[in-house]
Amino acid sequence: MSAVTDEEPELIPTDIVDIVHRFVRLVWTERNLRAAWPLVDDTFRQCWAQEWLYPIRDRALADGFEPDEVVAAFCSPIPDHPLWEPFERAQIRNLTSWGDLENWNIPSHLDFRSFPGL
Repeated sequence: MSAVTDEEPELIPTDIVDIVHRFVRLVWTERNLRAAWPLVDDTFRQCWAQEWLYPIRDRALADGFEPDEVVAAFCSPIPDHPLWEPFERAQIRNLTSWGDLENWNIPSHLDFRSFPGL
């Protein structure tokens, strides 16, 4: 474990902070996950789509949707798939249940020295 020093904490790059603020505005204010989707990391898009689809995969198959094709379509920065609308509605409902993130304090820096094991 590293010792805590009086060094300045490592700042999160402003471009990352800007992306977070844009995502929050698009989702929590405008309720538009489609517009925010290009800001989401490719791997996270895939995981998010799989997490949503997994519990309903049998229904998706019965409705003629191949789960791997659905996930592949959702991995696009601009998804074009018939299941996007139900996915977006479910995600907006879930995310906005967290409250108004405009009032959350999103730090512009982290002091990584305070994390155990780093």
